[in-house]
Amino acid sequence: MIADTPALSPRPGDPAHRPELPGGEPGDRRDELDLAQLWSGLRRSLRWILAAAVVGAGLTYLVSSQQPPVFEATTTLSTSALPVVTTARDAVVTVPPLPPGALEDVLSGATIMEALIGRVQRSPELPATRRAALSEALRAEYRQHALRTVTLDSQVDGAGIGLYFLTARGQSPSEAAVLADLSAQTLVAWDQGRAVATVTRDQGRVSAQLRDLQRQLANPELGSAQRQILQASQGSLQRALAQIQVQRQGTSGSLEFLSSAVTAMTPVSPRPTRNAAVVGVVLVLLAGGVTALRVVADTTIRREDDLRDLGWPVLGSVSGSGRSRRQRRAAAPDHAGSLGFLAVTLQRRLGPATGQVVMVTACADDEDTAALTTALASELARAGSRVLLVDADVSGSDPIQATEHGAAPQDAQGRGRGVQTLAHALADPSHAEPPEITPGVHLLPAGRDLALSLPTRQQDAALDALLTRWSTAYDLILVRGSSLQRPASVVLGARVQHVLLVVRTGRWSAGAIRQSLVRAQGAGLAVTGLVLLDAGAPRGVRWARRATVQGR
Repeated sequence: MIADTPALSPRPGDPAHRPELPGGEPGDRRDELDLAQLWSGLRRSLRWILAAAVVGAGLTYLVSSQQPPVFEATTTLSTSALPVVTTARDAVVTVPPLPPGALEDVLSGATIMEALIGRVQRSPELPATRRAALSEALRAEYRQHALRTVTLDSQVDGAGIGLYFLTARGQSPSEAAVLADLSAQTLVAWDQGRAVATVTRDQGRVSAQLRDLQRQLANPELGSAQRQILQASQGSLQRALAQIQVQRQGTSGSLEFLSSAVTAMTPVSPRPTRNAAVVGVVLVLLAGGVTALRVVADTTIRREDDLRDLGWPVLGSVSGSGRSRRQRRAAAPDHAGSLGFLAVTLQRRLGPATGQVVMVTACADDEDTAALTTALASELARAGSRVLLVDADVSGSDPIQATEHGAAPQDAQGRGRGVQTLAHALADPSHAEPPEITPGVHLLPAGRDLALSLPTRQQDAALDALLTRWSTAYDLILVRGSSLQRPASVVLGARVQHVLLVVRTGRWSAGAIRQSLVRAQGAGLAVTGLVLLDAGAPRGVRWARRATVQGR
């Protein structure tokens, strides 16, 4: 028998039997980033991440395809620092180029944009409907300080000398080219006006000086010497004014056309394929990042290492056998192996003593402990132990029935002899005769009135008597108890030597399990270890029936 194997853990009642909950030991790995766990979480959410990316990319492609095409045309301007005017004082006057960035601000101002809007409205090369639409768009953009239809890029040095690239957008190639040329003409005209304004200021200053001299010369009391000096100054100012008027005719600004707009035949937007690809990649990165953050912050129990981090021994992990018939056949060896490993580990924990009582419980009522307890009993019986399976769950969820585990009806009822439910056995302990449902496994179902019997202290003596008598008749008593949320679990757990806590993967966080262990420890329950139940494990009696048949 497996029960003859020496024990690997302290006996119940020893101080070392109940480990202290971890509080941040050096070996605690809860604050470490597990790349394998991170990849596992990303892989679980991979289909949703890809689905979100595909849906987002598809919607982006459809929306982009419905947008009107946009064409671009670019006109190039150049700047220089050549002298352009002459004044009376100096030989030449240079109109300096604007500093870097200044022309961009000029373009977005009301003066240039209103002048451009006027040129657009008067342009015969644009349809009337487009002239009105472009005028409204340009006026709205410069008022919002967000130019999109006309933009300016520059390649100039610190002195403002270099190239300016004026780009215009339109719904057709010709519209973009016309708008780019009109914008360039508006800027050149403004720069020309800036140069003329410089000459005009000089002309006004000289004219004012001439008027002042003429006023002085009109004075009859002026002496001959002073009159000659004033007449000489008047002649100089008249020559300077004539020279300014001549130079004004040839004045030009610092901006010059370098190349006119070239009609583009390929639209720059929309680009549905590019937009869809960008949105898809962004959604994958965004969804992956959110998933990674959730995985890092997630403390849900998903594997044995998560349970071991709590500081309690993990006796085994029972894997599921799939949902479909083909999946169950494929996973049957792994399922049987995991149950066998759990049975061996439990026997090694129990030691050589016989008649020990083990209660299987969980954190909630719907953890399917009935199937696991029945399968474990069958596996222990298969190894040679005589096992009594007691259903002491007062919740009434998924009760263990003898007829569901391979026993004939007449055998399950014990041919009419004795009491065959735990509720009746507590009322009449001397006549409790559990029927044998499969070789080596006897079953005592819960009964309908167990919820009224087990939690009361009046049944303490009867329960103690039953456990004492069964301990001499069986190698192991396996009790399917209520969840730790019910007082009945504490009543029964105080009378057993070992408690197994079943944890289903993907449902409970580490904090919830730790709280349940603290509650069990405070109630005096001897928690021997934890059992991890894979979320893929089937729920219900089919699993238990397969395990029972294997135990025959």
